[in-house]
Amino acid sequence: MGLTQINLAFNNIFGIYSREFLLVSFYSFGPLFFLFTKRTLSVKPSRYEKIITTLPLIHLFIWYFFIKEHYDANSYFTDLNDFPSSLYNLLFGLYSLITVRKHMSVHNHINNWLLLVNGSFVLIIASYIASETFSYFQFNTMASASIIICYCLVMIFIYIQVFLALRYPDLFLSNKYLRDRIGEYKEDKYKSSPLDHSYSNHVIVELERFVKENLEFQNSELSLNDVSQKIGFPSRDISQVINTILNQSFKEYINDFRIKYAAELLKKEPTLRIQEVMFHSGFNSKSIFNKYFKMKFKMTPKEYRKGFY
Repeated sequence: MGLTQINLAFNNIFGIYSREFLLVSFYSFGPLFFLFTKRTLSVKPSRYEKIITTLPLIHLFIWYFFIKEHYDANSYFTDLNDFPSSLYNLLFGLYSLITVRKHMSVHNHINNWLLLVNGSFVLIIASYIASETFSYFQFNTMASASIIICYCLVMIFIYIQVFLALRYPDLFLSNKYLRDRIGEYKEDKYKSSPLDHSYSNHVIVELERFVKENLEFQNSELSLNDVSQKIGFPSRDISQVINTILNQSFKEYINDFRIKYAAELLKKEPTLRIQEVMFHSGFNSKSIFNKYFKMKFKMTPKEYRKGFY
């Protein structure tokens, strides 16, 4: 069953404008899905991405009012009902999937859920396109198999979402709510052992001095216990200060120094290869280095260096 059959059902509900309503809905779905993905990742769409999200509706407008009447309505690649909207949805689904992979810094429930949602969306749209293609070329058996696969994927996707909603309810809560929950968790975690304000500031000053002056972050094996032993503060106190005052984990705190140092090397040492910059900064994994660098500067180390040379 394609959009033609769905259109018949909508005729009974929305009347004369049911087809137009369906077309706008299907042509908008891919761009809206992409914007939803970016919003969930807390990444602002670029100007280029905002422009491309308008292309399906611009295409629909031009086709519907200026071109449609000049083409054979039975031509598959010019069929307004199915192929173009599905193709746009597939392309935006793939772009959303790439975007999720690009911005994944850690594997948590929300990031893994986004991967599942985007992957399922791409598979569902691809199977639907396959069904319509086989149907147009009268490969009826293949068309039936494809649409059954499509329906099965939809049902599996729905069941998985219900399971995840029950297992991880925070997936479907707003970012602000999650941040508030994290803040409450931190307060509860250290409620029984609050630190004096002046003492906390002293820990921060000594910690920063030790890490910066000695370039300790260059040691890729640096641990919280190592720092605790060298600056003379309990590891729990150091962790508590970083968590509650700086709103970071120890790993994030150290990697922040590493990324800033790497940026300086990329700027001042053009002869150093990027891999050498990575090792000098304290990273021993290229993928982790690139992920943290993109999080900080919204570009790769190579792109960052090009801005200076």
